[in-house]
Amino acid sequence: MELDGIGTSNPGGTNNVRLQTLKTFDKHNLTIGAFLSGNHYQYPLVFGIFSKFHCKGYTISTQCSRTLHNYLNGLFAVEKIMYKSDKHAVDIDGMLARAKEPYSKSPFYGFNLGINYNHSRGHGVRVSTSYIPDVNCVTVNTSFKLNIWTSSNKATALDFTLNISQHLTGIFRGLNSYGGGLGFTHHF
Repeated sequence: MELDGIGTSNPGGTNNVRLQTLKTFDKHNLTIGAFLSGNHYQYPLVFGIFSKFHCKGYTISTQCSRTLHNYLNGLFAVEKIMYKSDKHAVDIDGMLARAKEPYSKSPFYGFNLGINYNHSRGHGVRVSTSYIPDVNCVTVNTSFKLNIWTSSNKATALDFTLNISQHLTGIFRGLNSYGGGLGFTHHF
């Protein structure tokens, strides 16, 4: 069983917190979990469940979440390992997300494509692009993860993350978003 706590800071001056617990069943290549997230401003609490299944270099992920008094969200993603060695890994992924307000008749959708690089020491880079057709919003995202500390038995880790987004079209066209945070992970 694993318990993660992730804190991030947003450009608008808010601080996000995500707490999740998960269990991996190695025999079945399956991970399941639950999470709770929110921030100290006026945005509502989000809670949900997720799963990941690994098979022959592919990972299939699903997530269902609920924003308190608001959206019901669903997510489906597929990831393919393109290169893997003892120290380096590169993969590509695609995602379809769906969000629906409780009293709305139709949901809106989002699409995301990305490429990831990860090092065995816990460092990583992700570059992705997302598209939300209903508002014609295209965004390019870059994320960096730096492992600050890992315990000698590798059960506990502290990571620093940095996120940069540029909105190319839609209602946020021309805006850039920046964020950073600390992540704490402990494997039980």
